[in-house]
Amino acid sequence: MRDIKGEYIGIISVDDSKSGLIPTEETVRPLEIFANLISEIIQKHKLAKEISESEEKYRELVNNIKIGIFRATPKGKILEANPAVVEMFGYANAAKFLNVNKTDLYNDPDDYNEFISELEEKSVVKTEDFTLKREDGEQFWASITSSAIKDKSGKILYYDTVIEDITKRKKLEQEVQRLSVTDELTGLYNRRYFNQNLPIEIRTAERWRSALSLIMIDIDDFKQYNDMYLHLGGDEVLKETAKVISHVIRKEMDWAARFGGDEFVIILPGINSAEAAIVAERLRKYIRAIKFKPKSVIVHKTISLGVAHCYYSETRASRTSTRNYPTNYEKVATDLTILADSALFSSKNSGRNKVTVSKKALEVSRIAR
Repeated sequence: MRDIKGEYIGIISVDDSKSGLIPTEETVRPLEIFANLISEIIQKHKLAKEISESEEKYRELVNNIKIGIFRATPKGKILEANPAVVEMFGYANAAKFLNVNKTDLYNDPDDYNEFISELEEKSVVKTEDFTLKREDGEQFWASITSSAIKDKSGKILYYDTVIEDITKRKKLEQEVQRLSVTDELTGLYNRRYFNQNLPIEIRTAERWRSALSLIMIDIDDFKQYNDMYLHLGGDEVLKETAKVISHVIRKEMDWAARFGGDEFVIILPGINSAEAAIVAERLRKYIRAIKFKPKSVIVHKTISLGVAHCYYSETRASRTSTRNYPTNYEKVATDLTILADSALFSSKNSGRNKVTVSKKALEVSRIAR
């Protein structure tokens, strides 16, 4: 007997008949039919065994893999899930997880709706990152790949989804990003962050028809202090100045950056120049009151400050006006910084330890349509 590949899979042996007659084609034919039948049965059994073993290996792989896998209907009912995804979402067992609707796994329902819309359109969505939530409400980052399984008519039967917990990777990325825009010594933002985000703040101020102020700060006679008490002494002054700045500004609204060696900048969204001058004066007094003790000597340091601001104007430019063009936020940011720096220069030139407000201001307004 041969299989479909022509390989032998068995032999049927027939004893000589008692009559001693040689078997004819007519007498052998039933044996051939019987042999083919037996061969087919054997092959089906062998194939079934191979399929069973393959399915078992696949099931073992799915159950042991550390990446979450589940299948859900278009309405969000979860049909199957491997142990990894149950554990990933913090459920005690698969039965509890299968009772959860897929929509409840997303931290933001809009993310789910957006993901499903893209999946319905493309049939496959690969490695998109979302924040999901565990049973206890804890959020985690996940990379999701999903494919729509359809019937012959094109109707979606279910979605097969693979989820990888990438929380550690995201935290590492965020830490790298934080370090790239943070001044190592003071903990404030660095010059790079300032350059990138001041134009964004100005654009936001324009959008909300608001104002924005910038305070530029310089530590008086810092070079002499550094030369006298060495860099460690100078570093202490820089760190204390940064601490006071962080204490004075509004949390979640204002922000500060180290602009240069002994220069700092503060960004105050929604604040006009008069209000910014009050913040600057408060900061000047706090710094003046600190007692630095390099080499056991009490030293009071002072700072000079310059204030500048931009504001939104309700006046609409006419179509023939030269103001009828998109705002160049980078240029406004540069001009605003120059105004604050000029005001700071005036403070330094007129005796130091004082606040000077720029007499000029920059106007930003929406374009006439």
